[in-house]
Amino acid sequence: MNQSTSRRTGRRLMTALAAVFITGAVVATPFVGAVAPASGATPASTSTTSSPDAAVTDFGGCIAGGGSGDLLLLMDDSGSLKQSDPDDDRVQAAQYLVRQLGRFADQTGSDIAVRVARFSTNYADVGGWTALDGKSVSTVADTVAGLADADDGFETDYWSALDGARGDLAARASSRSGTSCQAIAWFTDGKAEYVVRGTQSAQDSYGTTKPFAPGVELTSQSGVDEATAAADKDLCRAGGLADQLRSSGVTTFAIGLESSGAPANDFAQLEAIATGSSASPKTTCGSINDPIPGSFTLASDIDNLLFAFDALSTPGQAPLSQESGICQVSYCTDQAHDFVLDDSTPDVHVLAAADVDAVDVDIVGPDGKPVQLPRSAVGTEARVAVPGGTASYTWESNSAVSIDISRADGATAWAGLWKVVFIDPAGTSADKRSRTNIHISSDLVPTWSGSSAARVHLQDAWPGTFGIADGDGEEVPPSSVRGTATLTAILADEAGHRQTVLDAADKEHLSGPITAEPTGLDLGAGTVEMRLDLTTAPVLDGTTVVHEGTTLAPAVVRVPVSVLAPSQFPEVTDSVDFGTLDGETSATAVLRVTGSGCAWISGEPKIAAAPSDTGDVAVTAEAHDSSSTCVRASKSGRPLEVTLTFDESQNGTVNGTFPVRIASADGSGEPLTTNVSFTADLRRPLNEANFLLALVVALIAGPGIPLALLYLASFLVARMPSGGLLSQRSSVTVVDGRVMRDGVPFAFRPTDFTTMQTISGRNARSLVVAGLSLRARPSRSPFTAGFVIATEPGSAAASDVAPASIRLGGGLRARLPLAIQGHWVVLAPVGSSAGTAEVVAFVGSGAPDSVRTAIADSIRDRLPEVLDRLRDAADEMPDVEHALAGVSTGRADASSLGFGTGAPPADRPAESTPPPSQSGGDDVGFGFGFEDGPRR
Repeated sequence: MNQSTSRRTGRRLMTALAAVFITGAVVATPFVGAVAPASGATPASTSTTSSPDAAVTDFGGCIAGGGSGDLLLLMDDSGSLKQSDPDDDRVQAAQYLVRQLGRFADQTGSDIAVRVARFSTNYADVGGWTALDGKSVSTVADTVAGLADADDGFETDYWSALDGARGDLAARASSRSGTSCQAIAWFTDGKAEYVVRGTQSAQDSYGTTKPFAPGVELTSQSGVDEATAAADKDLCRAGGLADQLRSSGVTTFAIGLESSGAPANDFAQLEAIATGSSASPKTTCGSINDPIPGSFTLASDIDNLLFAFDALSTPGQAPLSQESGICQVSYCTDQAHDFVLDDSTPDVHVLAAADVDAVDVDIVGPDGKPVQLPRSAVGTEARVAVPGGTASYTWESNSAVSIDISRADGATAWAGLWKVVFIDPAGTSADKRSRTNIHISSDLVPTWSGSSAARVHLQDAWPGTFGIADGDGEEVPPSSVRGTATLTAILADEAGHRQTVLDAADKEHLSGPITAEPTGLDLGAGTVEMRLDLTTAPVLDGTTVVHEGTTLAPAVVRVPVSVLAPSQFPEVTDSVDFGTLDGETSATAVLRVTGSGCAWISGEPKIAAAPSDTGDVAVTAEAHDSSSTCVRASKSGRPLEVTLTFDESQNGTVNGTFPVRIASADGSGEPLTTNVSFTADLRRPLNEANFLLALVVALIAGPGIPLALLYLASFLVARMPSGGLLSQRSSVTVVDGRVMRDGVPFAFRPTDFTTMQTISGRNARSLVVAGLSLRARPSRSPFTAGFVIATEPGSAAASDVAPASIRLGGGLRARLPLAIQGHWVVLAPVGSSAGTAEVVAFVGSGAPDSVRTAIADSIRDRLPEVLDRLRDAADEMPDVEHALAGVSTGRADASSLGFGTGAPPADRPAESTPPPSQSGGDDVGFGFGFEDGPRR
């Protein structure tokens, strides 16, 4: 590829990324709109029509509804990039994406985190999850910059890339109690390709087998062909890896970095994995294809695709992108890109490009005076004053510029007609075109007063009313909106059945009482989707309309709800997470049955996706499988324990639903069925053979026999006790020494502790619970008890016992006794404020309610002190950032910080093992723990 071709590819790739992730995913969120051409006097510009993409709308609407966004930036690092991307344009483009997402997160207050990962032969993450804001963008951009030299990978393994991404995202979702909105931004320069390991060096470096093709040796072309077929099959079979991602709610945005001369069908599989199908050649992938689960962009064709991707939103929306000509020699108005702003639109983002280099770009405000954007070095931000505000801009290449226009407080010259104009000073481009993506940030979003309860009973009156709020969450009277506004609200169940609750209500009617009664939907998890359609106020000359207002892309908000039976029936938890199963073929979870009536398990589960060879998947409750053995509901909720079983553990995700029958307390009406969504992350067990082999060698050595036997015994007993383990993760804040959860003093709720895992022989040393990696470890001294280390990347951690933390690998990890039931861990995420934290509590499956009460009391009493000392300990470490992030700094440090509170909560027996020694082994305490029990 020559240098000019490389520059063009970089420019196209950069606009591709902006189109897909800034304009596609973000346009669906409530604060961002895109501009349709005005409907007044016919301008010279024309509009392109884009096909709707429900997947992009879902991703943005999920974030707008209060969900936490996770974007995994998955970058190819195969050796072919040396030819396809010699100037590292993919890195520059990805950095542009990160900057724009950071700006969006700052403007809207959205919770969006990014993680960078790379793949070729295997998947490898590069750094942890980072919440995007104005301060963290440079850190993530620097991480991306480190991929510039990542172009020496051996092959292009799609399966390993997506399986690694699936595992990372599953762990991320499991670590939070709220809604997760997840997507993969996947960059690759070619089709999946596996390479023969023809030399001993290649076999040693890359291995000879793949997990998706057990028993197949990649030491010959026939073996590679067999493995390739196995990967293709497992990726795209019904319920395969692509479906596992889709059924987990993960959207895939794929970018194909096409090099010169590469066959177009090289990306057919990539497109099919992302969208469900490919036209050339005709290819399908998976069975979960409606709505379209993602998007695909070919970088070499991105100039034509840019505006279509920018317009992706809900079906049926108006065209949103503009195309026009280029003014020759001097400024003109007949080739302008027009849009109209009013008081409800405080920010505008413009991505503009022309077919030729060295063009000038002018911005024209309501005063009609052109403001030129002087050229600066590519990638350098500059600023100019515009009517009513400021425009910051960056020339991304010789022909593309990104512009951000912001209104100044109290500005009066803002509302009116604006233009973006391209000018060719040389006058040699009369036959060329210019294009713009114009994103107008609206202050207005749709609201529903019932969203906090998130419960809708069929055949009951609709709970709450709809309305409009500004960016600060303050209610806005619909009559005060200067332009036009209509609001549509739709209730949908998980099967895709939909009921319109409010149908395009205008400003006079959108906040009135709701007459619709929910009916005809499946019971279980559902969503309320609100769509606010806005058009800015027209430009007037007196009472004459000079220019029509601009129609913005809809502000879409999707709120997860429980679709419930009529109120005489009990309520049942609508989703459960069986957690991570390391080699196990069964797990248990707990549903809560509240209200009146009873519930039991009856019927076969519907499996949406599962790893191959797991065999029959069942969800049962043997003690409660009929109306005569049902669980009687109570006001506070009673547990209904369910068990997931399958034949063989494989790597992958099991997603599906299982039916629960419910009956009213008074026997009125026939029993009904509610569908409970479930998920489980399956992993093959770790192989401990190497450790045991080392011990055998020590035994054979002779003189070390007695000590080796002691170490062997210490290792063998360093296991978490078998039994059911319930966990609950909660976000908390500490205000004036009080632990608060969602604004009220901390307490557990009837719906808590619904995730249950069974600890047994296979996972008693290592398992993942509520996002925490728990590992049982023998003490360095064979004479002291073992312990459990609790780790979460990106957080410092401490427990409720002394010593509370262990300094390991440069980070602070929580230290727990082997019997973790009845204990809790507090997490301080990197970058979080001093008074915010996450707390994870553990109880045994058969523990009485008094144990939960005692743990809640302990958290309220002890957490403020433990959290303060955890942060103080992190501050005292040589590298505070690494201490909080838990990132290895190369030190072999494993000392313990003794700031735990010592005594167990009331109603929980003390550990049968003696407390760890404070003088040897791992336990080098700092001596500020409480050994005399809790302070009340």
